[in-house]
Amino acid sequence: MENQHEQLFTKQNLVWVIVASMLAIVFWYLPPIAARQDALYRVFTPLLTVKSQIQKRYVEDVDDTTLIDGALHGMVNSLDPHSQYLDPAEYAVFKEHMKGDYEGIGVSVDLQGDRIIVVSPIENSPAFEAGVRAGDEIVEVGGKPVTQFRSDEVSKMLRGVEGSMAHFKVRRPPNGQIIAFSVPRRKIQTRVVFGFRRKSDATWDFMIDPDDKIGYLRIGEFWDNTVPEFDQAIAQLQQEGVRGLILDLRFNPGGDIQATKDLVDRFLSGGVIVTTRTRRQVVETISATPQHDLPDWPVAVLINNYSASGAEITAGSLQEHQRATIVGERSFGKASVQEFIELPDENGIRDQALKLTIAYYYLPSGRCIHRRPDSRESDDWGIQPDVVVDTTVMEKIEIQSGWQRASVIQNDHAEQTSIPLDKQLTRALEVLREKLQGSRN
Repeated sequence: MENQHEQLFTKQNLVWVIVASMLAIVFWYLPPIAARQDALYRVFTPLLTVKSQIQKRYVEDVDDTTLIDGALHGMVNSLDPHSQYLDPAEYAVFKEHMKGDYEGIGVSVDLQGDRIIVVSPIENSPAFEAGVRAGDEIVEVGGKPVTQFRSDEVSKMLRGVEGSMAHFKVRRPPNGQIIAFSVPRRKIQTRVVFGFRRKSDATWDFMIDPDDKIGYLRIGEFWDNTVPEFDQAIAQLQQEGVRGLILDLRFNPGGDIQATKDLVDRFLSGGVIVTTRTRRQVVETISATPQHDLPDWPVAVLINNYSASGAEITAGSLQEHQRATIVGERSFGKASVQEFIELPDENGIRDQALKLTIAYYYLPSGRCIHRRPDSRESDDWGIQPDVVVDTTVMEKIEIQSGWQRASVIQNDHAEQTSIPLDKQLTRALEVLREKLQGSRN
């Protein structure tokens, strides 16, 4: 019997030997990674040894696919918080999210150190309606502490079949209160461009100041539907005679770089929007084009310490081109570039992917805004506003609560609720009124 097990083990292990050999050949021909061939075999030997011990001695049978999947997740997750291996199920969910359509509770999270922090609940999502807030630290999912899981596993556990319930707990600043949530999952249709108030027909009113003709657009995230929704809102404002624009990027966690580029391109007729630089100093420049240019309205961009990635590129690029005045607080400081590499399965079907950090973003001036794990507050990261208006934790909560109240669709006989004129938004209005007054003089 033991000999049969050994023969079976030898046949199964042959697959892994072939995989390791192929990887060794690939690395052999990739300078400057290439090391001596014997060193490469030493690198992969522990992988094969662990795999063989699991299949020989583990209490239950484990197939190769499960072990390979676990090895891939572990390998990529060891790099940085934003790199990720997406198995077929995870990749399918991600593609749905890219289109603004998936099933879950509707929350964006980020790994900060060893804590999983809510960057922002998605507007009109179950999480948003249940009262989940930006800054909440997720501490438990499904009755288990999140310390047992990777950040991508936590996100996966919060998603699921429409109608099922997600049970989780958060620790809420500033007092560390533990709050338990039971939130129903449903289809998340992620509208990403919002206005000042709902109209009686449930559409958004984007004109925040009808007298001075100042428009207001809040961008929740940068995805496939961001620019089309932005263009529709701008067309509506132009029909109403808009003369100035507030672009609210507070609590915006970023998203797709193409959507970010296309939105910034609306405001610039030329010049560099952003560059990317790899560890080998390979530079890609993303520039504006003369197409789709908006009129030269005065623009104010609102940011806070939860504005990240694409939101920071937008604010920083418009700031350096002197196309907008930035109002609010220092931004989050995420400027790493993730590339999605589709991986074919054994049938050649691309149903899995590698999300890999390959570069950093640099503003037109050449400044990298990324905050590394060892960065200090005094270091040069993030976007510094032209007009600083700080807010407390309670004020941030009230801002998001006001957005939630304004998003509720009332019946035809009820007065529609506007978003609150918080002090950052009020200051942005003052900035634009001053510019518009100066243009009249």
